Amino acid sequence: LAKLASVNATHRLRVLSDGRIASRVITALSSDGEYAEELRSWAVEAMAYLSLYPEVKEPFEETLGIAHLVRMLNTEVERYARTDESDDEDDDGGKPRQEISGFVARGTTQFGLVSIICNLTSTELTKDEQIRRKLLEQGQEATVEQVEKLRKLSECKDPNDEAMQEPPERLTDKKIIDRMRVTVVAENGVAAILSVMRNNSDVSDNTKEMIAKTMANCACNPQQRGLMVQQGVVPLMTDIAKCENQLAKESAAQTLAKIAITTDPRKFRQGAVFDMIVPLLKLTESDEGLHQYEACLALTNLASMTKEVREYMLQHK
Repeated sequence: LAKLASVNATHRLRVLSDGRIASRVITALSSDGEYAEELRSWAVEAMAYLSLYPEVKEPFEETLGIAHLVRMLNTEVERYARTDESDDEDDDGGKPRQEISGFVARGTTQFGLVSIICNLTSTELTKDEQIRRKLLEQGQEATVEQVEKLRKLSECKDPNDEAMQEPPERLTDKKIIDRMRVTVVAENGVAAILSVMRNNSDVSDNTKEMIAKTMANCACNPQQRGLMVQQGVVPLMTDIAKCENQLAKESAAQTLAKIAITTDPRKFRQGAVFDMIVPLLKLTESDEGLHQYEACLALTNLASMTKEVREYMLQHK
């Protein structure tokens, strides 16, 4: 049923209208008992779809809360770390490790939790913003007049046609999203997500995109950036900035820019500043004016360090 909500607007109305499906999924995320592991795994998969919608985001934060998801992620990371240790003992002739249920494949729950955290910390796009993004992705001009024209065309539907019903435009309260972003960092969520990257050699570019977007979301709060640096966000983002996914690279560079603007560059580990320069230089070529501006501010801050840093920028400009 959770997957059906993402098929089209009509299915979304039917599945989410009374809140019962979302309530049951939220309850299942905190279940315990004989089949709790399998139930939580299915709940994570369902929530990965439902967490896209404001109808679910607000009641979720008011009941279970995003801190529960971060704790679940930390538990999963620790659990598989212990599994790896038992694998090593088995290879050395120690006791054979206990088999993990076939319902829960290695890393599946971890990636699902990362997806949910990304969705919950992201703001929804208005209809006009969605149209503008699609036009830009297609390489077309996205003027105000063009966006307005396409929005009016999308609204020309038969009101008697039930299959064409759409839910009213609704956006999650910005204060709730900001609170969830603060909680992710406060609960060591950055460190947990970093562990997911380190412990799984087969992390896809799409997962890297979700991770980078989550970090960019959390970095919007200047007060949280110092904690993010302490938890290892800089090497994580410089690594993702090298992948093939363009959106992942841009989100990673955005995160680095926001952090470099307000952080004393002397607090970065040795060599980190040089790793940040190329992604920031590429961000100056973005189509978004804000991204260009933030990249320039970040580079200005880094350039204040040493002559070697400034020369490195000139070499890679």
